Amino acid sequence: MLSTIKTTSTHNQPGSPVKSSDIVDLQVQTVRRGDNTTIKCHQKAAKHDLLTWYQQSLGKLPQYIVRRFETEENSPKKKVKHRFSKKFENSSFTVDTETFDFSINGVKEEDVGIYFCGKGRSNSLEFLS
Repeated sequence: MLSTIKTTSTHNQPGSPVKSSDIVDLQVQTVRRGDNTTIKCHQKAAKHDLLTWYQQSLGKLPQYIVRRFETEENSPKKKVKHRFSKKFENSSFTVDTETFDFSINGVKEEDVGIYFCGKGRSNSLEFLS
Protein backbone atom coordinates (compact mmCIF):
# COMPACT_ATOMS: atom_id res chain seq x y z
CA MET A 1 0.00 0.00 0.00
CA LEU A 2 1.25 3.48 -0.88
CA SER A 3 0.69 6.53 1.29
CA THR A 4 0.94 10.13 0.15
CA ILE A 5 2.32 12.88 2.33
CA LYS A 6 2.17 16.47 1.05
CA THR A 7 3.82 19.65 2.26
CA THR A 8 3.39 23.18 0.99
CA SER A 9 5.48 26.35 1.03
CA THR A 10 3.80 29.73 0.91
CA HIS A 11 4.77 33.36 0.54
CA ASN A 12 2.30 35.67 2.23
CA GLN A 13 2.39 38.61 4.58
CA PRO A 14 2.34 37.68 8.26
CA GLY A 15 -1.17 38.08 9.61
CA SER A 16 -2.86 37.88 6.19
CA PRO A 17 -4.87 34.86 5.06
CA VAL A 18 -3.13 32.32 2.82
CA LYS A 19 -4.55 32.23 -0.72
CA SER A 20 -3.92 29.53 -3.32
CA SER A 21 -1.82 32.08 -5.26
CA ASP A 22 0.53 32.28 -2.23
CA ILE A 23 1.53 28.63 -2.60
CA VAL A 24 4.89 28.48 -4.34
CA ASP A 25 5.87 24.88 -3.75
CA LEU A 26 3.96 21.66 -3.25
CA GLN A 27 6.05 18.65 -2.32
CA VAL A 28 4.56 15.19 -2.56
CA GLN A 29 6.19 12.17 -0.98
CA THR A 30 4.87 8.72 -1.74
CA VAL A 31 5.90 6.13 0.83
CA ARG A 32 5.02 2.53 1.60
CA ARG A 33 3.61 1.37 4.89
CA GLY A 34 6.50 0.76 7.28
CA ASP A 35 8.86 3.20 5.49
CA ASN A 36 10.64 6.03 7.29
CA THR A 37 10.33 9.56 5.93
CA THR A 38 11.46 13.08 6.83
CA ILE A 39 9.52 16.23 5.98
CA LYS A 40 11.51 19.46 5.71
CA CYS A 41 10.31 22.62 7.45
CA HIS A 42 12.14 25.10 5.15
CA GLN A 43 12.09 27.68 7.92
CA LYS A 44 14.32 30.68 8.44
CA ALA A 45 13.44 31.26 12.06
CA ALA A 46 15.28 32.56 15.07
CA LYS A 47 15.53 30.26 18.08
CA HIS A 48 12.93 32.34 19.95
CA ASP A 49 10.29 31.93 17.19
CA LEU A 50 7.49 29.50 17.99
CA LEU A 51 7.48 26.78 15.33
CA THR A 52 4.66 24.26 15.00
CA TRP A 53 3.95 21.23 12.78
CA TYR A 54 0.34 20.42 11.81
CA GLN A 55 -1.19 17.43 10.01
CA GLN A 56 -4.40 17.66 7.99
CA SER A 57 -6.08 14.40 7.00
CA LEU A 58 -8.69 14.30 4.23
CA GLY A 59 -11.93 15.92 5.38
CA LYS A 60 -10.57 16.92 8.80
CA LEU A 61 -9.27 20.08 10.44
CA PRO A 62 -5.49 20.48 10.89
CA GLN A 63 -4.18 18.86 14.07
CA TYR A 64 -1.23 20.19 16.02
CA ILE A 65 1.67 17.70 16.09
CA VAL A 66 4.63 19.36 17.82
CA ARG A 67 5.75 22.82 18.97
CA ARG A 68 9.23 24.22 19.45
CA PHE A 69 9.80 26.59 22.33
CA GLU A 70 12.70 28.04 24.26
CA THR A 71 13.19 27.70 28.00
CA GLU A 72 13.10 30.88 30.06
CA GLU A 73 15.69 33.49 29.14
CA ASN A 74 16.87 33.83 32.74
CA SER A 75 17.61 30.12 32.95
CA PRO A 76 21.36 29.41 33.08
CA LYS A 77 20.86 26.48 30.69
CA LYS A 78 18.57 28.09 28.11
CA LYS A 79 17.53 25.42 25.60
CA VAL A 80 15.23 24.83 22.68
CA LYS A 81 12.68 22.13 23.51
CA HIS A 82 9.80 20.39 21.75
CA ARG A 83 6.36 19.41 22.99
CA PHE A 84 4.34 16.80 21.08
CA SER A 85 0.55 16.53 21.24
CA LYS A 86 -0.75 13.35 22.91
CA LYS A 87 -1.63 11.66 19.59
CA PHE A 88 1.92 12.09 18.27
CA GLU A 89 3.73 11.50 21.56
CA ASN A 90 5.43 8.19 20.73
CA SER A 91 8.69 6.93 19.27
CA SER A 92 7.31 6.90 15.70
CA PHE A 93 7.56 10.70 15.49
CA THR A 94 10.70 12.79 15.96
CA VAL A 95 11.77 16.33 15.18
CA ASP A 96 15.29 17.61 14.48
CA THR A 97 16.39 20.09 17.15
CA GLU A 98 18.32 22.32 14.72
CA THR A 99 16.24 22.25 11.51
CA PHE A 100 12.80 21.37 12.93
CA ASP A 101 12.41 18.74 10.17
CA PHE A 102 9.72 16.20 11.13
CA SER A 103 10.33 12.44 10.78
CA ILE A 104 7.88 9.55 10.76
CA ASN A 105 9.40 6.16 11.52
CA GLY A 106 7.31 3.24 10.28
CA VAL A 107 4.62 5.10 8.30
CA LYS A 108 1.05 3.94 8.99
CA GLU A 109 -2.12 4.49 7.00
CA GLU A 110 -3.32 7.16 9.45
CA ASP A 111 -0.16 9.21 8.72
CA VAL A 112 -1.45 10.07 5.23
CA GLY A 113 -2.21 13.78 4.90
CA ILE A 114 -0.93 17.27 4.31
CA TYR A 115 1.71 18.54 6.71
CA PHE A 116 2.28 22.23 7.49
CA CYS A 117 5.17 23.84 9.33
CA GLY A 118 4.16 27.20 10.79
CA LYS A 119 6.05 30.02 12.48
CA GLY A 120 4.25 31.94 15.20
CA ARG A 121 4.63 35.66 15.62
CA SER A 122 2.66 38.00 17.82
CA ASN A 123 -0.97 37.13 17.05
CA SER A 124 -0.25 35.51 13.66
CA LEU A 125 0.90 32.19 12.22
CA GLU A 126 2.91 32.03 9.00
CA PHE A 127 2.97 28.68 7.20
CA LEU A 128 6.45 27.93 5.90
CA SER A 129 6.12 24.43 4.48
